[in-house]
Amino acid sequence: MIVLYGYFKNNIKDSRILGVAFAFQMAAMACALLGNLVWKEGMLDFIYLVSLFIFDLKDLYSDCFILLFLIYVYSVKKPLEKVQLSDLVFYAKGLFGRR
Repeated sequence: MIVLYGYFKNNIKDSRILGVAFAFQMAAMACALLGNLVWKEGMLDFIYLVSLFIFDLKDLYSDCFILLFLIYVYSVKKPLEKVQLSDLVFYAKGLFGRR
C-alpha cells in the first residue's frame, strides 16, 4: 500500500486528496492495532446506528479512506489509464532493490 501511495504521489501528481485518504487508512490500521492490544477479545465496537449496524473508529476511518480514494481515482482517471502493473513492480524494485 505504501508503494502504491509513493508511485501515485511521484508520478500522477495532484495528490492532496490521496494524502488525506492514506492518512485515514494509516489511522484505521493504528486503531486496529491498538484495539487488538488493549482488548484481548477483539475490537470494541461503540458507534451504534439504530437498526443498521455497529462500528468503531477503525471502520469509520476505513470508509473515509475508501470514499476519498474513489474520488481521487475518478478525478485523475486519464493518467491512471496509462499505469501498467509492470510500472508498479519496477517502482517497487527501485525502492527495495540492492544498492
